[in-house]
Amino acid sequence: MGRMRFCSIPAGGFWMEAIRRKAKRTEHPRRRAATDAYEIAETPVTNAEFAPFVRDGLYLERRVWNDAGWHWRTANGIVAPRSGTTKHGVTVSGPSSR
Repeated sequence: MGRMRFCSIPAGGFWMEAIRRKAKRTEHPRRRAATDAYEIAETPVTNAEFAPFVRDGLYLERRVWNDAGWHWRTANGIVAPRSGTTKHGVTVSGPSSR
């Protein structure tokens, strides 16, 4: 996988509401929500690009996580991302592999 390029998203608020009729209760009513600043990849990551990251053990390395993500992963015993399918040699079972 080549070096990914990221975009910085500043902290801020937005309006959140589901537009589909059968939305979850937590998706209604329309309300103001906020996020901390974060970075997101400029392009989607494909299964083929992500599989080696998981298969080669990088998902378990502290250096690829921020503090909150690392705490969540270790506190919940998460060892692989949620999926339930086999793609490109990586099989995990949902809702998360522990």
